[in-house]
Amino acid sequence: MQRLPTLRLGSRQAAVGQKQNFGTAIQFPSNLPRKSSRGGYSQRFSGVGDVWDNVLEEVKLQKYFAVEPEIAGGLGEHTNIDRSTVPFEVTRLHYVFEGWMGDALVESTPCFLVTEDLAATIRDKALSGVSFGEVEVSTSPEFDQLHPGIKLPTFLWLKVYGEPAKDDFALSRLTLVASERALTALERHGLAHATVAPYA
Repeated sequence: MQRLPTLRLGSRQAAVGQKQNFGTAIQFPSNLPRKSSRGGYSQRFSGVGDVWDNVLEEVKLQKYFAVEPEIAGGLGEHTNIDRSTVPFEVTRLHYVFEGWMGDALVESTPCFLVTEDLAATIRDKALSGVSFGEVEVSTSPEFDQLHPGIKLPTFLWLKVYGEPAKDDFALSRLTLVASERALTALERHGLAHATVAPYA
């Protein structure tokens, strides 16, 4: 069986053709397929060369976006936050909804919440750079007046730890940075009231 060439990504190594999140610093090994002067691959690399072309195209075309989600409320009194650290360290999150326009991603600096359905999609697609935690959710009197009888979906705490322009989710100066495929997942579940701009 033809052994797939590999990419070395920092301390990680990935076989070409396997789904990976590629960063900006990529070391290309010497055993990669090389095109002939006619633009094709030798018989030795038939099939593998096409896979390698797809990998290069994915690396080259990967785009990232700065996302400013809907601010649907604020941190509640049960939140434990240390503002002496950079970034702030939150060990317990209580989010109080004061209004909600329907987006599956909401925030109150420095925390983000996603609906349970969106969290399931993020897990299913193995999007990198985040984990999930429990959040206490309550509503303010203003919310109850604006949305009488409305039951909020279940929300989870989106804990972001990824590196910008490398992982699917990351933070840059408290701004959420999402890869193109992560943004697609967000938009699928509802992101109509967020501000999205290319991340440079």
